[in-house]
Amino acid sequence: MKFNAYKIDKLKIATYESDGRENPVVFVHANSIGAASFYKQMMSDEGKKTRYISIDMPGHGASDFSLKPNLIYNIDYISEIFSSTIDALDLESCVLCGHSLGGHVALRIAQKNKKVKSLMLMGTSPLESYQDWEKSYAISETFNYFNKGNLTQEDIARLAQLFVSEDDAADISFVDNIKNADGNFRKFMAMSYENDKTNDFEILKKLNIPIAMVYGDKDRIVDVEKLKSTGIEEYLWRKKIQIISEAGHSPMWEKPKMLQYLIDVFSKDV
Repeated sequence: MKFNAYKIDKLKIATYESDGRENPVVFVHANSIGAASFYKQMMSDEGKKTRYISIDMPGHGASDFSLKPNLIYNIDYISEIFSSTIDALDLESCVLCGHSLGGHVALRIAQKNKKVKSLMLMGTSPLESYQDWEKSYAISETFNYFNKGNLTQEDIARLAQLFVSEDDAADISFVDNIKNADGNFRKFMAMSYENDKTNDFEILKKLNIPIAMVYGDKDRIVDVEKLKSTGIEEYLWRKKIQIISEAGHSPMWEKPKMLQYLIDVFSKDV
């Protein structure tokens, strides 16, 4: 695995790449768990062939924490940072794969960056309104930790557990990633939703690229049947949502080989 850091708008942005050179796939991670959540892809046998790239958002991992969180920690700005980082990488095109909050970021990257040839959303439920998350996600006390700056050790453990199915224990790396993330990222990201007028469904329907949506059948955050009722499958690859069995909110960690298979088939099919 290769590490690099780019200076993007005066911020150090950390990137990690597998050893492969073919068919680049760029990962956009979820709130608080960082680029390391795609470690299994980076180190996989498939990664020796496919060029997997995972990028730390500001406030995560080895990327800089912002001294201006009220200006930096919002989806529009993060999508600009990622788009500029993609431009800085030596690639002609890529599959963009966004996980959870990273999927909302990925939608906006795909709007503006022509290097994105196809888009995969994983564990992301598109929002009609950023002031009404309950319409798209199962909101709970633990889910609201995504909006809380300071977390206790118990809060961190509970939030980490939300990323996997009830049958599994969250890996200690998830706990460490959340612990080490900038609490201001969660706090100011949540505050930014109040003025965010974006409608994800409108973006998704207008994107002129192939789009896949992937979920674990034991995801406790996204109600897939409710999502299907929106008619969104009409706009998706193979006209259907892809389900990974025995996985929760993080198929890339719980069922890495299955996710890698889907990415490979999706990339070749489109």
